[in-house]
Amino acid sequence: MVADIGAAVEVIGRIAPRRRTRRTISHVEAGKELASLYRYTLIAVALICLAHSAKAESGYASYYGGRGHKGEMTCAHRTRPFGSVVTVTYAGHSIHCRINDRGPFVRGRVIDVSLTAARALGMMRSGVVVVLVE
Repeated sequence: MVADIGAAVEVIGRIAPRRRTRRTISHVEAGKELASLYRYTLIAVALICLAHSAKAESGYASYYGGRGHKGEMTCAHRTRPFGSVVTVTYAGHSIHCRINDRGPFVRGRVIDVSLTAARALGMMRSGVVVVLVE
């Protein structure tokens, strides 16, 4: 039985391709390469977020009793990053509100604004209005 195993190892040794030697790098060089990769990935993600948040869009807006502190002008948007500030314009009134929630979940609506923001825009009577979001 031992001879059979030895013969098998010998055959496999002849069939198996030889390993090519690779250039070895130190841990310091590997760390630098990894840090560089992380840096470029972070820059790419930041640029994509900035490009996405810089788009202006118009559509229907509604108001809700949303999250946040009382009196804060906040809003809900489907895709823009949390904490980003958008300018919402309606009928000559413009406000800056911070995104702190996801929504609206009604088809055709672009943004939901808080009660405070709705009062500042003058949309309380209408309920749903056409706005410009920048």
